[in-house]
Amino acid sequence: MADIRELVWQEAAPMLFISREQYFGHLEGWDIHPFEVDGEPVFAMLIKGPEFHLSTFHTGRRFPLKEFMDRLRVILDEHGHATTRTPLYDLGDTVEAGGPQHRLNRRFGFVEIGRDQYDVHYWLDRETFMRRHQRLEKEPCQQPPL
Repeated sequence: MADIRELVWQEAAPMLFISREQYFGHLEGWDIHPFEVDGEPVFAMLIKGPEFHLSTFHTGRRFPLKEFMDRLRVILDEHGHATTRTPLYDLGDTVEAGGPQHRLNRRFGFVEIGRDQYDVHYWLDRETFMRRHQRLEKEPCQQPPL
C-alpha cells in the first residue's frame, strides 16, 4: 500500500497554499487511520484529540460507514465530543442543501458552531450521537448479498 500520508497530501494539495514539506510538518501529532475496502485505501481519518478530518481518495468504492462510526465512537468515548471543519465551498447553493461533506456531518448529528473565512466548524456530543444512532445498534446492516 502507498504511504497513507502521501495519499492524504495528494488529496489535500489542490486546496492548499503550502508545500508538501510544510503539510507533513502540520501532520505532526495527528493520528492517521486508513480505511480500506478489499485492500484498497478508500479514505483516511486524521485525529488529534477530539478533532478529526476525513480525506477521501475518490476510488469510487463505497464509504465504509460502520468503520467510520466505530472510529468516531472512540473519539466521543475518550473526549465526550468531536469537532470537525468542512470547507465553505462544499456548501452548494444553500446551507440547508449543502454538499456531501455537510450532509454527512448533519446525518451524524453534528451542529454548526461557527465559521471562518474557509470553513464551517461543527460539534457533536456523545449523547446526541448515541441517541441518534441507537437504532443502528439494533438493526442489521442492509447490504446486498455477495
